[in-house]
Amino acid sequence: MANEVLYEIEGEIVVITLNRPDKRNALNAAMREGLWEAWRNFESDPRLRVAILTGAGDKAFCAGIDLIEFTETKLGVPPPNFLPVIGQNIKVSKPVIAAVNGGAYAGGWRLVQMCDLCVASETARFAITEARVGRGVPWAAPLIHMIPQRVMVELLMTANPISAQRGYELGFVNHVVAPGDVMAKARALANDILAGSPLFMRAVKEMVAMSTEVGNSEAIRNADRISSLCIRAKTRSRGRWRFARSASRSGVGGKKGDLQCRTSTSSPHVAACRAARCCNPALAPCCSTGSARRGRRTARWSRSRPAWRCRTRPRHCLSAKQGSESNRSPTCRRPTRSPSCSRRAERPGSIS
Repeated sequence: MANEVLYEIEGEIVVITLNRPDKRNALNAAMREGLWEAWRNFESDPRLRVAILTGAGDKAFCAGIDLIEFTETKLGVPPPNFLPVIGQNIKVSKPVIAAVNGGAYAGGWRLVQMCDLCVASETARFAITEARVGRGVPWAAPLIHMIPQRVMVELLMTANPISAQRGYELGFVNHVVAPGDVMAKARALANDILAGSPLFMRAVKEMVAMSTEVGNSEAIRNADRISSLCIRAKTRSRGRWRFARSASRSGVGGKKGDLQCRTSTSSPHVAACRAARCCNPALAPCCSTGSARRGRRTARWSRSRPAWRCRTRPRHCLSAKQGSESNRSPTCRRPTRSPSCSRRAERPGSIS
């Protein structure tokens, strides 16, 4: 990859930097080729999930096309593959965040426009300046779905720049931060995205892209189709399993670290279960891992289920606190069973 574009991997995040600060990161041939390579590498690498696009230095994010090179090459109408534009001539199904640390003019605006999210410095400026050089702006057509029509017309006709705060008010910028906090905020957003499902993020991008091209009814039908793929995906089951596991560890509706009773509130055994405190590890080994440490291997472990279940039916586990029939816990799902349990596993080959 050319030195004009830096490609730095940070775990599941990649930072793509336009590296011509002395030329205000203007897009020359080498930089355009480096962007093609960077986006292809990002999309094809399964380890990477989020990209951050930024510019070197603090004066400019990107000043647009390198007009000196443009004039020397006597290029007329740019070909379709002149510049990689996400969603137009190159596919990038993963989230992309623009970290704007200075001016984003002309082609620089175009790069920000194609990103999914935008974090801008308080000193950043945005402008579409083609009117001053007599060039067309067909790439600005999708802007009608991002900002009001009359604002778009004013930007195109006057070529006047707007501040990052004005861009935030129009909905073009997601966050405006201090000049030194742009990358920190972009990384924070990336980490928030990493906490979600990769398939869901791709579905969001596809849904938003389709919704801008069709009417309301067709958009809803497309969204239903896209969402159904997420619902049926295996990653959703793993996400529910992780949630159930973390809830059992931290406790839902109680203090962090306490194990809560998972009995439905409509169950007739709730009162007895809670009275016996069967979900207190200190009082009821049937809901703790203590017996497992003592060598009682009675659980049937299954990775396909979101919660652990006793190998014996839970209704046969007696509370170690009370030891009476009325205080049986119907909801014991921990991987061990109580020493007071009088019934062995029904399946052959169990270890007690």
